[in-house]
Amino acid sequence: DECPGQARKSDAGEYKVSQRRSARNAHHGFVTAMRANERQRFVFFASLSLLLSAAQNLGLVGAESLFLARVGVERLPETFIAASLVAVTGSFAYALVVGRARNDSLFFWMLCGAVLVVGAGAAVAAGGQPAALTGLFCLWYLLQAVFLSHFLTFAVDYFDAASSKRLRSEEHT
Repeated sequence: DECPGQARKSDAGEYKVSQRRSARNAHHGFVTAMRANERQRFVFFASLSLLLSAAQNLGLVGAESLFLARVGVERLPETFIAASLVAVTGSFAYALVVGRARNDSLFFWMLCGAVLVVGAGAAVAAGGQPAALTGLFCLWYLLQAVFLSHFLTFAVDYFDAASSKRLRSEEHT
């Protein structure tokens, strides 16, 4: 009898079935390792992560496309340097604030602020201002750095150390 995840050398089709069983068993083990009160939180954070990732990817595609179409590729070197400086400066400002407020409240206000700044930048960019496109391009890098850091900080508040260790060990088995 073949173990899930192993292949018999004689039959390539059997190899694929075996791999599917292995992935299904690993997923089942991870889900069953969660306690009932953890499942709801896990679904919330997985959904939030999915929404943030989708929004950031759409933002990246939009910012890069508009920048390249209206400003041009010749402005990329200095724009990447500016984006790096904005991300580092914004990350430093975030580090000054993160320990002084509740993580859930800070996350909420960061989302509200991002919506306002991106909305204002988009409105100015729609008016034909190339500097606004550069600003949106730089803003994407800042938001990516800060939201990734804070999302992990925010999520850790909702899972205790024992739960995190147990879930992470089940995830990798």
